[in-house]
Parts: sequence; structure tokens; C-alpha cells
Amino acid sequence: FELKPGRYEQISVLVPQRLLRIPLGSASSLHCSSVEKDNLLSELAFQHMSTLAKFLDAELRPYELALSNVTISMFDSLIASLRLAPRAPQRLLAEIKDYIECYITDDDLSPSAIAAAFEISPRYLHKLFENEKVSVSQWVIDRRLTRSANDLLNGKFSVTETAFKWGFNSVGHYSRVFKAKFGVTPSNYSSETSDY
Repeated sequence: FELKPGRYEQISVLVPQRLLRIPLGSASSLHCSSVEKDNLLSELAFQHMSTLAKFLDAELRPYELALSNVTISMFDSLIASLRLAPRAPQRLLAEIKDYIECYITDDDLSPSAIAAAFEISPRYLHKLFENEKVSVSQWVIDRRLTRSANDLLNGKFSVTETAFKWGFNSVGHYSRVFKAKFGVTPSNYSSETSDY
């Protein structure tokens, strides 16, 4: 999307997965994935949905079934192009990082869950993170710690609320990893940083 102030408008389209031809569960691997500009099907889908949006208030009742079938077929084709297209390792890694950001508060977010969402092996997932100098698990923890530190600075949540909000199941564990990363405990973090 090219977002321009005052011109951005979002229209969401909900398509029941049972109507699509992709295997059940495969759609979850596409969540938070981006579509390349050169993907012809994405441009067709965009133009189709833009045109439909212009006529939302029109009397389309006699054509609803036919339009639904065309729309679902278009989504099927677009999804197939995303699922079946070979993804370069760097692009796949970027998509995985986006996925982690989307699900960062989910305490079930784990390397095996991430690998399953992208239909890759956990071993390949770990291989993708080799150049990041941290494991997948450490990447998730680092992102959670960074995001939780912002909450602590805002002072809207207690340490316990912050820990659980960002997917930590234990305040003790959260305090230990937080101190290891930032050098201070979560309870002292906001007061220490406000002195600078």
C-alpha cells in the first residue's frame, strides 16, 4: 500500500477457508505475508476488489453468486501463486520476522509453531537464522523484551502485567532475561532510563 494522509481507506474481505481450494491450515502460513509488486495476480485481485468496492451500495443481488465465485477463484489463484512460488531465503526470513511481530504476544509462539506456519522444517528455520547470530527462540525473546521495555517506559502496566502481555509465563524468568539484556530489573528500568 502507498499510504497518503487523508487518502487511506481499508476494506476487509472475509472469505471462509472452506470455500478455498487450498488445504485446511495452509492459509495460516500466509498471514502477515506481503505480495511482490510484480505478482500479476495481486494486481488483478487489487483491481477486482477496488472495482467491487465502488459498487458496494449498488444493487448487485442478482449477480452476488457469480461475483462471489469469481472473487474466490481469484483469491485461490493468488494464494496458489504465494504458496507455490519459491521464496528466496532472505525474503522468507523477512516474512518469518513479520509473522513473529504479528504473533509476538502469543505465549505458544515457538520455533516448531513458526516452522509449521510456514510449512518448513524446524531445522531449516534454524538455518535461516544462522546469519542473525541468534537462535529463533532468542530472536523472539529479544523482540518481546524490546516491546515490553516500551510498555514499562510508558508506565501503563505493572511488571507482572507486562510480562504476561508479552508472552512470558513467569515473572521470575521475565525479570532474569530482562536484566540480562538491559542490565537492570524491569521494576527499575523506567526509573533508570528516565534519569538520562
